[in-house]
Amino acid sequence: MAYFSKSYTQRSSPFETLWRTIILDSFDAKSPASETVALLFPAIVAFLLNASLRPKDEHDKRKGSLLKELLEELQKLQASVNRIVHLEPHADSRLPKIDLMRQHITFAIQDGQKASDGLLLYAAEEISRFYTIHKAAFLAMDLSGENKTSLQPDEFRFTNSSNLDKDILQTDEIRAQEILSQHLIPETTILFRKFFITKGNTLGSGHVSIMAGDEIWFLYGASAPVILRPLASGNYMFIGEAYVHGVMHGEAGAGCKTHEFVMIE
Repeated sequence: MAYFSKSYTQRSSPFETLWRTIILDSFDAKSPASETVALLFPAIVAFLLNASLRPKDEHDKRKGSLLKELLEELQKLQASVNRIVHLEPHADSRLPKIDLMRQHITFAIQDGQKASDGLLLYAAEEISRFYTIHKAAFLAMDLSGENKTSLQPDEFRFTNSSNLDKDILQTDEIRAQEILSQHLIPETTILFRKFFITKGNTLGSGHVSIMAGDEIWFLYGASAPVILRPLASGNYMFIGEAYVHGVMHGEAGAGCKTHEFVMIE
């Protein structure tokens, strides 16, 4: 993997590094994403968790064990949240609320619905909270000269968790999914990526086929870093593009080795 200078890694906290990497630092067709998008992180996690555990079709063998898998994933997620809070206590309010997720799931099941309904309702409420807070950010963004996002907070209102009316819940699920899929990287792009850490302790993500020993290259004219795999012949195999936090906007600079020419298969 590539080595990078340490200067850029000090520019963002562990939490910021995580959420920007998950969404490839893009929101509403803008990159880098506005810092306010961090407020959407709990909804993003719930949405992706649901999408990753959802049966692909009626023959999916996991169909009967999805609830068990979901509860196991929530337990792992709780451990991850605890770790982030330990490293960065002030990030606690922007992290997923695992107990609330479980509560939504329980309510949905008791009402004869799927566990995934509870997850998506949780995501919907987090999106609603995001837009409420984002509303206040509009003024600050205007004053600072930053362009406002095209999304309008007043357009999004979601039901309260105490009301699990099926029609309302279904509407909220659809709207939550539309917002996340339209204004974040599509779920299929996120779900079929693999996270990695470079030798320089840099977080990134790339194609699911990446493996230890692959290298990150910055090719002249390319809009993003790419992952190349060294071959025994001395040539390289192209694996795919990569997101490497902190070097997506030219920050790598002199920290990278340069080569005039290599063969790529």
